[in-house]
Amino acid sequence: TESNYNSGLGRNANSDRTSDGFNIGVNLAVPLYTGGNVTSQTKQAEFAYVAASEDLEAQYRSVVKDVRAQNNNINASIGALKAYEQSVVSARSALEATEAGFDVGTRTIVDVLDATRRLYDANKNLSDARYNYILSVLQLRQAVGTLSEQDILDVDAGLKPAK
Repeated sequence: TESNYNSGLGRNANSDRTSDGFNIGVNLAVPLYTGGNVTSQTKQAEFAYVAASEDLEAQYRSVVKDVRAQNNNINASIGALKAYEQSVVSARSALEATEAGFDVGTRTIVDVLDATRRLYDANKNLSDARYNYILSVLQLRQAVGTLSEQDILDVDAGLKPAK
């Protein structure tokens, strides 16, 4: 924006008359189009905001999915633990019965070895189920964001052999 103010008093040499003059001027320059710089920056900011919002939503959905999956894994592990604990009890009973049969002569050593193998298999399956349960609990805590060093120390303490 520009403004001008002029004032003057003049006298003509050929005449006895004087003249007063007064001029005011205003220049206003408004850019109607600046090449789209402001418009493009605004659109770029809008797109960046939408992209960030979409990324946030994707992260939220991923966390919810992970939490649900780990919760389902924990529930499945609990069921498997109960089943394998019962399997160990059954295999132990079967081994005891087979050993008693061997002692009286109705079973062979092969039967005793098979029953022993089934007991070891049941114990291995129970150990695998315990491992999966512990892992699922830790993964759930990680997904929720509550996994701490103490959780790891507790697991470590539980894995040490009894004295």
